[in-house]
Amino acid sequence: MIAGTLGNYGRAMNWNAATTAEGERKLWQSGGMYGMSIQLILFPDRHQAYVLLANDACFTTQSDLETI
Repeated sequence: MIAGTLGNYGRAMNWNAATTAEGERKLWQSGGMYGMSIQLILFPDRHQAYVLLANDACFTTQSDLETI
């Protein structure tokens, strides 16, 4: 079940969901605690997944991981 729209921003079973500028589906979840930051990003149409870990929890770490 998806709440919202994939064209802008949605959530699917507690996953963040969107469509990239190229029209591909993107699912992701992020978080962290005690000096760790984590991003899990899935591209189902490409059958690709990325797990990014950082031993940092600064204000911009989550957006920096997403940029990578």
